[in-house]
Amino acid sequence: MPKDYPTNVRVTAKETGLAADTVFLCFQIRSLDPSSFLNPKTHRPELAGIMPAARMADVDHALRLVLEL
Repeated sequence: MPKDYPTNVRVTAKETGLAADTVFLCFQIRSLDPSSFLNPKTHRPELAGIMPAARMADVDHALRLVLEL
């Protein structure tokens, strides 16, 4: 298994509904254009998956570490 760092958050496809297991690299913060998440036919947001509250708390903690909050 790859080494994890305090700023990495691993989630499984099973718990999120994403196509594959994913590692959130919270030290790589980027801004994204919200229109990139719209379905081109309906022009409505299209969800890729759902993040459980406990895993989102892990992301929040990792971001606080990175941003020294």
